[in-house]
Amino acid sequence: MMCHKQYKKKNEKQIKSEAKKNGEQKRIRHLGNKVNLVVGCLLILSITAVVGVCIVMFYQLTMSTMRKQCISGTNMLAYELDGYVGPDDRTVVLDELKELLGCEFTIFHGDERAYTTIQQDGKRAVGTKLSDELVQIILEKGESYVGIAEILDVKHICSYVPTKDENGQIDGLIFAGISLQDAYAQMNRTIVVALVGEVVMLVISIILCLSLFTE
Repeated sequence: MMCHKQYKKKNEKQIKSEAKKNGEQKRIRHLGNKVNLVVGCLLILSITAVVGVCIVMFYQLTMSTMRKQCISGTNMLAYELDGYVGPDDRTVVLDELKELLGCEFTIFHGDERAYTTIQQDGKRAVGTKLSDELVQIILEKGESYVGIAEILDVKHICSYVPTKDENGQIDGLIFAGISLQDAYAQMNRTIVVALVGEVVMLVISIILCLSLFTE
């Protein structure tokens, strides 16, 4: 009888101990699941933030690169025109530079486009005028201009540099520019690829989080 009571007490203690142990394991498992969920959310937010920062940096870098490309374009055009002894029609020079650098080029006589690679209705936009705002900056003040300008209803990132005659008087300007429409199309394609990569990374992260959460 005494042995039976001792066994019963021992069995009850063992059951309580196992129940307590199981309860602690459940609490630990529940806490672990919460930690995994938090880590997963932080991972997803981190990936999204990194991709977002990369897209902004890519846009800024691309715009800066295009500005430098346009400046290089006007520098090269100025070099080609310095001491030029070719035919009077300098369109060939502009076409060769466009193929080499990927920019549009124009030579102005005064405020009028004399030679250009820019097309309007399938023809070179020869004879069209420079905007009044740019006339004031470049022809009147004699300053170079690098920035965004609208050319025949199309925005370009561009570089304008005044030109001078033998007497040092401003007689026109040269232009190198890149259509923002084309530039944005290229950037958008790159951004779409980046976003697809982000979605793939997020899906993988969610799958990993769910696998940890269900363990």
